[in-house]
Formats: sequence, structure tokens, C-alpha cells
Amino acid sequence: MKVKKLSKFTLSVYRPFSPHVIEALKECSIGEFYLEQARAIVSVEKKSLLFGTRKDILENIIDVYSFNTPPESENIVFSHFIKNLGLNQEGRGSIFVEPAVSIEDTGMNSSVPDDIPLGTAKTKWMGIYCIIQRGRGELIAKAALDHGICVPAVYYGVGGGVRDRMGLIRITIPAEKEMINLIVTEHDCQGLLNILIDAGNLDRPGMGFIFDYPVSSALIDTRSYIGTNMSAASSGQIINAIDEIKGNSDWRKRHINPLNSKKRKFLNDLEDIILTCKDEKAREMLNVAMSAGAAGATISHSIKAVFSPDLKTISKSPVEVSDMVVDSSVRKPVISALKQAGFFTPEVGGSIMIKKSVRAFSYFEKRTPYSSSNPSS
Repeated sequence: MKVKKLSKFTLSVYRPFSPHVIEALKECSIGEFYLEQARAIVSVEKKSLLFGTRKDILENIIDVYSFNTPPESENIVFSHFIKNLGLNQEGRGSIFVEPAVSIEDTGMNSSVPDDIPLGTAKTKWMGIYCIIQRGRGELIAKAALDHGICVPAVYYGVGGGVRDRMGLIRITIPAEKEMINLIVTEHDCQGLLNILIDAGNLDRPGMGFIFDYPVSSALIDTRSYIGTNMSAASSGQIINAIDEIKGNSDWRKRHINPLNSKKRKFLNDLEDIILTCKDEKAREMLNVAMSAGAAGATISHSIKAVFSPDLKTISKSPVEVSDMVVDSSVRKPVISALKQAGFFTPEVGGSIMIKKSVRAFSYFEKRTPYSSSNPSS
């Protein structure tokens, strides 16, 4: 099998700006991308005669585009999207990039390499991804908003794995999940992880799973609060102006390290394996991965879009995406089992991407050896 390094872009924009994304993709000669919907969660000021002014939560639908480029093109493409979509203006969207590798099948006799170099990004940014029971995602999003971190994005999915093997008790753990993704400074990541674990009760059985991952480049929407503006410039505009003057975002570290935070044992140096395949094939492939040692995954739906060679037309097809965080020792048997099960054949249309996960936490790590992914699924 062939291992190929790449830069994985994730671009989240509000609907009015979505048509500009397609033009930017063409200009960068990016031949394919994936599109799904998510909810952007922001705080909003509400006034009433009875309660006066209070904070509430506002949800907006955003379009989330993901695509890959060679690492050597990352900076050029990153700058192009910021300029052409005006992402340095608040309230438009966010963009971030992760270092990753793809695994490509090269024939019947090809084998999974023992060593896959997953470089860690030299950056001041980290991503946090939390999987929680559906209906509880707002708890995680609100905890992040209360600390002024960023605009969280909330996705929908279905969990599978440990829950499927729990017998009758599984009926107490909903299969439907919400996945919350947010980008923070590396300095604030550890403290925020503890805050989100407390907010979502992730240290209790079946409540959820959380992990962080390195981000090589990021520009995050600063419009996390909508309310009365009494000055000539909004807080987001002021933040962006200072970022430009300072040349970075180090000045806005929030030192999120609560003195009373609990000492928790995090799992370290894991791998995030992302499987993409044709619609209605993910569950079958997940069963294969579980038989090879994976504990489970979260399955979500996306649209794969491919440009024609002349970039004038786009063909679209539904796909399913399975996300599992595993120990490196599980990677080879899982990928080998998937290959034998026909994951890379045209009938399944599978592709594999692997990223680094720095830390992970769930309740089950306290009681059982952690051999694989998403114990809360």
C-alpha cells in the first residue's frame, strides 16, 4: 500500500458565502471535495420586558467543505481562501488545516506499512472533537462560548461499537450522536478539555468521548457573540486588527487552567482513522474493523463532489464517513481486514485517511484496556 502525506482543509462558511467557495476551489485546481451541513453555535443578546437583557444561544446552518492538497501547497491555498472569501472579517466563517496521510491500495499483494509517519504540526493551534449523546451538544458548545474560545460547529452522526455489544443495557445509550468541533490555542487546549469533560459529564458511563488533534494553520471566526454594539468597531474587528499588528494570536491566550480541575488520566499518542465509502456501506465495513480490534466509530453522512476535467460541471454522490480513534498497534490489523473485505473495491469505494490524536478521554479508559476507538459509541 502507498502512504501519501497531505494537508486536510476544513472550511466552514455561512450559506450566503457558499457560492464563492466553488469558485475558489476551481481557482486552486482542487478536483474534489466533501460537503456536509453543521450548526454554528453563537451567544446572542436577547431583551424582554420581564427578564431584561439576557444571553441565549443562536444556531445557524453552515456549509462545511473539506478537501486535500499536497503539503507544499498548503500556505498558498490557505491564503487564497482567506483573501477570496474575506475570512479575516468576522461572521463569514473559519478555515483550518491538519497534517494527515492517505492510504492507497496498490494491488492484491500490497501490505500495510508497519511505520506510518504522522507528523505533528508545529503550530500554536489545536482542534478538539467531542462525541456526545444527541441533544447534549449544546452543553459542550455553551461551555466553549462562555470562555470566548471560538464558534463551535455541531454535526450529527450515529455511534456504533461498544454499544452494539452491551446487550439489553444498550437501550439506555442512544445511538444518535452529536459531534462538536472547535479550534483553540495550544496553550488553552488542556484546560478546555477538562472544562468540556465536566460540562458533558464525560467521566460517566456512556456519556461521550473527547480527543484533541494538531492543527497546522487556522483562521477562526471571532463572532461568537451577537449583541448591542456601542462602539465604532465590533469586538471581532478589534481582535482581527490586533492579530495583524502582533502577527499572531498569542496575545489573546486565556490561561484556561482552572485551579480546581481534576487530575485525569488521558490516553496519549493515538491515531484518528477516517474511513470514507459509498452510502450504506459504512456499517458493514465498521463490523469488519471491529472484528480486527477496533472498538467502534461514529458514522456521519456527507456528499462527495468531483469536478469534471474542465472544471465546468460537478458530479455528486452520497458517502458515509466513519471516524475512529485507535492505538497505533490496532491500525495495521484493521486496515488489512478492511482490504480483505473489499473496502478498496469499486463496489465499496473506500478511502482511508489517518491523522494524529494527541490526547483522548472517556469513562471506559478507567476500567478497560484501551485498544481502540470511541468507547462511548
